[in-house]
Amino acid sequence: MEYKNVALAGAGGSIGKSILSALIASNEFIVTVLKRPTSKATFPANVKVIEVNFNSVEALTQVLKGQDALISAVSFESISSQTLLIDAAISAGVRRFIPSNYGSDFENKTLRTFPAFRDRIKIDDELRRKVPGTGMSFTTVVNGVVIDYGMRKGAVFIASKREARVFDGGSVKVSMTRLSTIGKAVVGVLKHPKETANRAVYIQDLATTQNSLLDLAQKLTPDDKWTIIPAESAKLVAACEDLIANGADPNSFEARRGYIVRAVYSGECGALFEHLDNEQLGLKGMQDGELEAMIKEILAEK
Repeated sequence: MEYKNVALAGAGGSIGKSILSALIASNEFIVTVLKRPTSKATFPANVKVIEVNFNSVEALTQVLKGQDALISAVSFESISSQTLLIDAAISAGVRRFIPSNYGSDFENKTLRTFPAFRDRIKIDDELRRKVPGTGMSFTTVVNGVVIDYGMRKGAVFIASKREARVFDGGSVKVSMTRLSTIGKAVVGVLKHPKETANRAVYIQDLATTQNSLLDLAQKLTPDDKWTIIPAESAKLVAACEDLIANGADPNSFEARRGYIVRAVYSGECGALFEHLDNEQLGLKGMQDGELEAMIKEILAEK
């Protein structure tokens, strides 16, 4: 079984851009980007782009006809809308669907109780319920912390501000993956459809602690003063619970931040993967010197 025609939804975001780059670099697929009419995102001239109403199963079905695979990289706020993508993909005869459920392991029992992840869990459950007997299969990519994004946005530290919130002491080892590796993993899934059907694949570039990464960043910036702020996931979750109890949308960043931290750094939610699919997907992980080189590059950004 070979996949040739591949559609990508959500190609304008950080993960979507990495997936698009990997698909193009592989030179093995005919890629079509599905774009909302309101989107301002731009794409390479050699990529076919179709504007489509993401709120219409009929419109999505029409543009998905002839596609072998549909990859979703829609934003967190749009996770629930993947119900329509699933229905359209099945109706159009798409053979593989990869949902935008990147990150944590949604098979973990503790994590499945978190309200911040209810939409992702709903999509995971919906795929398992709807896919059997349709001719379509699915694969979920579980990649842990997106390390390069996290060094810019705070999940590891905020490089531009020389600031870090150190979660739960910073000594819990977790699986971490670069954006580019997520893209390569998606390509690997498409090249190994039988081996990856109807399951999660687990990938990482390295397993390390927040403290180890922060120590290396500080050694690389000896003349800079870093602001270190201790933070406890339990307190962050309690704050999120209060927000939700008072009417906040569980999908809003403020209402889910604490649950994300707990999922990664508490040691309770399987954030250090017990087995990996790297070899199956052709992923090598981080080689000697690559981690330091990446941190240097991110620290040099303004």
